[in-house]
Amino acid sequence: MSGGLYYQGAIVKVQLDIGIGSEINGKIRPCIVLAVPTKQEGRHSGESGLVIIVPLTSTDLKFWTVVRIKKRTGLDNESYALCHQIRSISSERIVEKSGKIDPYTFKIIHMTVGRMLSNRM
Repeated sequence: MSGGLYYQGAIVKVQLDIGIGSEINGKIRPCIVLAVPTKQEGRHSGESGLVIIVPLTSTDLKFWTVVRIKKRTGLDNESYALCHQIRSISSERIVEKSGKIDPYTFKIIHMTVGRMLSNRM
């Protein structure tokens, strides 16, 4: 599905390779698009071919870096965004667009990632 336009908050299904240790891995799994690097901020022109994603799981790991997402279009069940496992991937790994999360939940994910990267708890 390479070459499509992706946007923040989109739910996409991604083929992730084999992980090592505690890395999220394997099969096709749902993820949230956190950002799409472009040449100009806020524009979809000049995309890099990369998409920054937050993988989802159906297991609540009870970490402060995990955000609950209620079941909605594009998700088979209640899910949890693993903000501590953000990843930059080729857009070629995206096999399907399947929905979008609500703006409030995206804001919580974005704030959690920001707190984690700035080491403010």
